[in-house]
Amino acid sequence: MRHAVSANNETKYNKEKYLLALGADAELLKILVRLAFDMGCIKKQENYITLQNILQEISKMSSGWLKYTRSH
Repeated sequence: MRHAVSANNETKYNKEKYLLALGADAELLKILVRLAFDMGCIKKQENYITLQNILQEISKMSSGWLKYTRSH
């Protein structure tokens, strides 16, 4: 998630593009993890759920960071 590192190192005025890209990456990864599970590449449902929970948390955090950046 290079976009998180890039956003962290930018000024508040330049963070938005990185945070939007971070959110898009997280959404894409959620889709790919779902496809991997549906295709049987991820065998255990617990592993699938764990990955989805992590990606959901990344999405929430990037959205919150973006909202904070826009309001300040």
